[in-house]
Amino acid sequence: MIIDCVQVAALMEWPDLAKLAPGIFPEDVVARAKELSDEIGSIGAYSHSQGVPFIRKSVAHFIEGWCG
Repeated sequence: MIIDCVQVAALMEWPDLAKLAPGIFPEDVVARAKELSDEIGSIGAYSHSQGVPFIRKSVAHFIEGWCG
């Protein structure tokens, strides 16, 4: 799980890495990085002051499922 997060972060920082090293990253990691990149845009220091809406919705959905 932690390795997946690091790999997603790497692909968010350098999206072409998946093309330069085909087969190195699991397909689900590449798909997650693409989904986040499409929703977030860039991963720079500046974002919405309340957080990225896509991430906020994902966290809320997880908490609703976990807490019932």
